[in-house]
Amino acid sequence: METVFSKQLQMLRKQSGITQEQLAAKLGVTAQAVSKWENGSYPDGDLLPKIADIFDVSIDNLYGRGEKRCSFEQQVVNHMQAIADSSQDSCAEWLKNYRNIIWAMQLTAWRECRYYYDLPDFKDSNGTIASECTCNTGVTYMRLNKDFRYFTFIEQPESFAKQFSDIDKLSELFRFLGDKMNLKVVMYLLSLDNGEVAGASTIATHLGYPKEKIEKALQYLLSINGSNKEIIEISVLCADNGKEKVYGVRNYLPEMLILLTGAFAVLNQPHGYSTNVNNRDYPFFNRKDMSFIKVGEKNEEK
Repeated sequence: METVFSKQLQMLRKQSGITQEQLAAKLGVTAQAVSKWENGSYPDGDLLPKIADIFDVSIDNLYGRGEKRCSFEQQVVNHMQAIADSSQDSCAEWLKNYRNIIWAMQLTAWRECRYYYDLPDFKDSNGTIASECTCNTGVTYMRLNKDFRYFTFIEQPESFAKQFSDIDKLSELFRFLGDKMNLKVVMYLLSLDNGEVAGASTIATHLGYPKEKIEKALQYLLSINGSNKEIIEISVLCADNGKEKVYGVRNYLPEMLILLTGAFAVLNQPHGYSTNVNNRDYPFFNRKDMSFIKVGEKNEEK
C-alpha cells in the first residue's frame, strides 16, 4: 500500500534521474529495500536525514509537508534575488556570490572534490594560477589571482573553425590592434564614462598623435560597430555654424575589455593550476572545416 512517504520518495528519485540501485548505493542498502520503501514500508529513522540530503529537501518534505523541491537553477535565482533585496551594495554582493558560484562549479570538474572551499588568495607574485576544464562540450577557464580575476565559458559550437572562418576581418582587427596608437585609442575610449564624449582633436591632444590618424582609427572602430552601436558618433554644432564629430561609448564597451583580457591571458599563461581537468578527445579546430586557410596549399600572399 502506497503512503505519502512512498509517493514522495518515488517522485524525488525520478525527478533527480537516479535509479533505485543508485539510491541504494548512496544509502548503503539494497535496491530491494528502496523498492519496499516506494511500495509502503519505511526506512530506519537514522536514514531519513541522509535521504533528505540526497534530494536536497527537508525531512518534512519527505512526508509531503513544507515547500516543494525547486531546481538547482531556481535555488540560485532565489539566493541571488535575496541578496539584491537585502544588501545596500547589492551589485558588489551579487558579483561576489556570482564569483563564488563559478568557483564552486570549477571545483566540481575534479571528481574527487566533495566539499566547497573558499577561493584561494593567490597573489600576483605567484604568477598566474588558473582553474581550467577542457571537455568535448566546451571550455571553462578562471584566473584565480586576486589582483585580476576573470572567468571564461566557451560552449562547443558545431565548429570552432567555422566561427572564425572570416580570416580577412580577423586579420584586419589584429593588424589594427597591432598599432600602438590604435590600441591607445581603444584604451582611451574605455576611460569614457556613460554620456561622456570626446572629439578627435581632444583625443589627439591627450595621446600625442595627429588628429587625422586618430580620426582614421575611430572610423575603423565605427565600421565594426554592431547594430547596438557600442561606439557612438555625434555631430556637435559649433559657434561658427560648423560641425565637429565627438565620440562616446555605450555600456562602457565591455567587448573591447574582453578582447584585452584575452590578450592578457595569452601573455600571462598559467604558472600553475588549482584544478586542471582535460577530458577532451579532439582538437578545437577540425581541419576538414579549414578550407579557408588553404591547408596544404602554397600561401598566395606575399
